[in-house]
Amino acid sequence: MAVTPKSITDAYPLDSVIERLDDDGLPVYDRAYNAETLRSVMRVLLRDGVVGDYLNELAVTADGSGVYVDTGCLIADGLQAILKERVKVIDRADITASKYCFVIAAARFDSAYRDVEVTAMVATSQEYEPVRTASRHEIVLARVDWRGAVRDLRPDPKYCGFASPFAPLDTSTFTTTLDEALRNFDVKSGRTVTTAPGTQAAVTVRKVEGEGSYIDVSVPRGDRGPEGPAGRDGKDGTNGVTAPASGFVTFSVEPNGDLFAETPGDDPATAYELDPEGNFYVTTGGA
Repeated sequence: MAVTPKSITDAYPLDSVIERLDDDGLPVYDRAYNAETLRSVMRVLLRDGVVGDYLNELAVTADGSGVYVDTGCLIADGLQAILKERVKVIDRADITASKYCFVIAAARFDSAYRDVEVTAMVATSQEYEPVRTASRHEIVLARVDWRGAVRDLRPDPKYCGFASPFAPLDTSTFTTTLDEALRNFDVKSGRTVTTAPGTQAAVTVRKVEGEGSYIDVSVPRGDRGPEGPAGRDGKDGTNGVTAPASGFVTFSVEPNGDLFAETPGDDPATAYELDPEGNFYVTTGGA
């Protein structure tokens, strides 16, 4: 099949070449760029809203005399505007009983205006639908009721939002994948190490190929405590006298802290016992 390339000349920025001079001797360019061309670029790269951490972020306040908008910067349909001084947009007396005042910053693209208007709109409804047409693009900063209570609408993307360097991304797939990975992340107990007193406790995650993941813990020992009371005598023998049997008992402590006692010829499980009073006994003896 034939290849049919398409040349896109409506792109920005590209050089504009002088084609000729007009009757007054001024250059006539082959590609005429205007503000809309630049705004179309900004519109793709920047999301509408107030620019955070710049001046006073167009914060709205109200007192007994009126409603005010503080300094800040905004992006509206690719247009950037900076309010350099605090302004009063409406008298409080104009917000009569049961009425609501919506504080608006509107980019006006009509040739008669070509500006950003900071203004107020009084309505009976608690809700307001921002006007967003080819000639007017509004962001709503706040709602003030007849009692002077200010509801900040800047964080709400329906009305305003905060300007960001790109359009918001749909992260639902990412978070779903992350949640699934966390549910399948099998963490097993690893080494438990007792370190010298005063050292820093540490937790280490090991990913062992083919064996899963392990968490190792290093816990410092505390200072040596005071010496406890002397132990009690062992159980009396059949003749009423404490009589150790022949043989010996071997104790061992496993890395995980388990204590084992073993006597030759006996079941290790019966080598020691804890009576109801909390006394610990070791039985020695063997073959």
